[in-house]
Amino acid sequence: MKRIIFTTSMVLCAAAALLLHPLLYVVGIVFYTGQPHIVIHYFLTYTIIGTLLWYLFRRKVWWKQVLIIFVGVNIVLFSFMITLLSKMNINDGMTGLLIISTSFGNALLSAIPICISCYYSQNDTPV
Repeated sequence: MKRIIFTTSMVLCAAAALLLHPLLYVVGIVFYTGQPHIVIHYFLTYTIIGTLLWYLFRRKVWWKQVLIIFVGVNIVLFSFMITLLSKMNINDGMTGLLIISTSFGNALLSAIPICISCYYSQNDTPV
């Protein structure tokens, strides 16, 4: 039961990360509608990597679990954004800097939903 609750909370974390992504406010909704693979990758990364790491490290204290999941998910997301950036063939250095810096800002903003979901899944606190 906890795994289902945690997987659902990681899907909500992915939705929150997509809504809090700074490029959404710079570029607009075209950022997601023009590249739907970004949305799919966010949901798959948070759901699969987050749930896998939670399952492997579920006996840890909740804040250690938060750090492991936060680092694991964001390493995968950063590698995806860097790969995407190299495939876009951007000649301007500032555009690449904007994408990487907003991905870093998104990583910091995604820490709060991950903390909440790990805390509630570790403790038997009613949601």
